[in-house]
Amino acid sequence: MANIKSAAKRARTSRKKNTSNVDVRSRLRGLVRQYQAAVDQKDLPKAQTLLLQTQSAVDSAVGQGVLHKNAGARHKSRLAKALVPLTKAKPKRATRARKKTAPTPEPPVETKVQEEKVAAP
Repeated sequence: MANIKSAAKRARTSRKKNTSNVDVRSRLRGLVRQYQAAVDQKDLPKAQTLLLQTQSAVDSAVGQGVLHKNAGARHKSRLAKALVPLTKAKPKRATRARKKTAPTPEPPVETKVQEEKVAAP
């Protein structure tokens, strides 16, 4: 046990925060497991609703400081990426219709003759 009052208080608050963080992480892991099970079963509607819940839980964990913001973004990205094979939506490349026209002829290049400057007497 700490001898100094502030150190004892710090130990108490640290224990409280630790249990709170464990709860948040545990809830998050449970949602991720449920989501992965839905994806493995190819249950699209359930997976989509669980994706929203899980992403919300990740955002909440980031807001509470349990996860770093980049780690949260990485988790959300990987969760969304797991859903893509179920939707079978392949991203289409953006192509622009091009007109096939004959190339425009370039105008002839004019050559300028430099005039000699005559020095004034």
